[in-house]
Amino acid sequence: MRPARSGGQYSLVRAAVGLALLGYALCFALVRRPALEAEGVWIHPFVPVLLGGLGLAFALGRFDRWAGLLLVPYWFGLHRALDEELGLGVLAILVLLVLHAFLPRAPFGSWDARGRVDPDGGWSAPAWIPALANVVLFSTLLLLSGMELSWFGPGWLGVVRLVLLGLYLVPRTRARAWGGLFVVSLVNWGLTRDPTGFGVPLLHLFVFDPVWVAPARRARPVRVFYDGSCALCHGFVRFLLAEDRAGLVRFAPLGGPTFERELAPGARAALPDSVVVLDDEGRPLVRSQGVRHVLASLGGAWRVLAVLQGLFPRFVRDLVYDTIARVRKSVFGTKSEACPLMPRELGARFDL
Repeated sequence: MRPARSGGQYSLVRAAVGLALLGYALCFALVRRPALEAEGVWIHPFVPVLLGGLGLAFALGRFDRWAGLLLVPYWFGLHRALDEELGLGVLAILVLLVLHAFLPRAPFGSWDARGRVDPDGGWSAPAWIPALANVVLFSTLLLLSGMELSWFGPGWLGVVRLVLLGLYLVPRTRARAWGGLFVVSLVNWGLTRDPTGFGVPLLHLFVFDPVWVAPARRARPVRVFYDGSCALCHGFVRFLLAEDRAGLVRFAPLGGPTFERELAPGARAALPDSVVVLDDEGRPLVRSQGVRHVLASLGGAWRVLAVLQGLFPRFVRDLVYDTIARVRKSVFGTKSEACPLMPRELGARFDL
């Protein structure tokens, strides 16, 4: 089954937008506000504080719909009050905030979805929202390319963008064209040094279709063994239940009958006590290798993250994993039950 737009993948985009607004607010408070005051323009200190607070709430998914609705007039009014031109970055953020208001609330990965019995909650984005976002993005980039080729800006970027936009209209080349357009948007942001230029790359992320990145092919269902007393491990299981809509992952607690049946005693003794994943040949994968195997099996943005994770040396990835594993129970707490509470259809994916 091909990956679909899921709540967790959308939460990545929402978090990126909120954190970008928080970062903009910090830069505004530390750099822009002092510069404006030196020019005789006084800005109340509460202005960036409110912007950052709303951005943080949006990133966490805590009352994010209200935060987004409040950010629309606030973001627009802030730049109009400073007599600034409403550039494409500003407009892109406004589009994202407005479209967010029409999405179902509490996708997996948001604060408001914590503790839900069904991790996924049946979350699904209406098809017209990414379609409309695609129209806005295409029109915006076409306009930008035309302006660059006409009278200002790095003209070569306009030529490259126009070629990629043509490829973007062809279904077979759309995914690669999207990747090229995303890179071009980052380059353009760096060249123009527009403080609000992050809006256009974020709009690219919003229209990303997980179908473009299929899950890694597996010869057998992915088997995940987890520490039944670890709250963080339970959270990892809930994440997989929410994002694995194809039902390719099966679960069992470490030390249970299934664990003892699948692995020989000698192999079990050398394994960590957090999470163990079996590959297609039934061999155990531990630490960062296990996480990469599972993420690649989900497809979409998660497989992209698995590829990006592979850019780092394994010892670095394992060091990060081991550091978190050592403090997981003291930081995240423990669980008394081996299997998380969930609907019956999800419980059928667990073995003893």
